[in-house]
Amino acid sequence: MRGTDVRNPDDRELDIRVHANQERLASDLTRAYDFSVCGAGSSDSVVARRLAEDRTVSVLLLEAGGGDDVPGVTEPGLWQTNLGGVRDWAFRGEPNPNLNGRALGLSMGKVLGGGSSINVMTWARGHQADWDHFAAESGNEAWGYDSVRGIYRRIEDWHGTSDSLRHAGGGPVGIEPSGSTHPAGPAAVEAARVLGVAHFDHPNGTMLECAGGAAVADNSPAPTLATKSE
Repeated sequence: MRGTDVRNPDDRELDIRVHANQERLASDLTRAYDFSVCGAGSSDSVVARRLAEDRTVSVLLLEAGGGDDVPGVTEPGLWQTNLGGVRDWAFRGEPNPNLNGRALGLSMGKVLGGGSSINVMTWARGHQADWDHFAAESGNEAWGYDSVRGIYRRIEDWHGTSDSLRHAGGGPVGIEPSGSTHPAGPAAVEAARVLGVAHFDHPNGTMLECAGGAAVADNSPAPTLATKSE
């Protein structure tokens, strides 16, 4: 068996494509850049894009993983193939005494798009308390919830119940409440309600402005995204 590649054929194909892509990109590298952005996840990609809008500067975007043009990313039904694979950093949390000492897996995207490429198309905003904490620590109200909520409104093309304070239409990313009919979602929300956790129609509205709650996730539907650009 010496010298034989026994890996999954999909992994071998991905390695070939990644290597070819890296060679192509490396051929365009220069010795100096005005800005270098490490990681091509959701936030870093936006930072690189905004910097690159200034045609007078050069921007280098670095990503440890490969491209996102692979079935595991482009076909929603294959999302689980990313977990623990070549597109997952597969971090482990610390043992948690509240979980009988178990250490949970922390999947993080190692691919163009980062976690957004392997997150099952879920759209999840940050909680008000988190954003206001960032604003307080930085001394900059632009990090606060009210400010960031406006940014989310500009990003979204919302297809749920009208809520002009928290959602808007016409943005580059289509967002809608989950249309799944699988019973597990409602059952989980009902279980939370029985335990005293408040129920909400969706997680990216008023639920983010209270102590906590439970809701079935909002999604970024692939057909909508495919017809829009930033």
